[in-house]
Amino acid sequence: EAASIYGNEAKLLTSVFSTGDAFWGPRSGKSIEDWTSPVRKREQEILTEIEKFDRSAKAKIDKALAALT
Repeated sequence: EAASIYGNEAKLLTSVFSTGDAFWGPRSGKSIEDWTSPVRKREQEILTEIEKFDRSAKAKIDKALAALT
């Protein structure tokens, strides 16, 4: 179950980096002026979603480990 969650997380991140609509690096050609409030909001939303994926996957792993003891 955790692997499936991480797979969904990977799909989200792949989409973000393939579209180039957030998390620009130095090679993006974008300037600091391009890092607008809507872009920052989008990045925050993505990070929030990633945190949810991670929290959910960790809960699944913790549950599986608890079942082993």
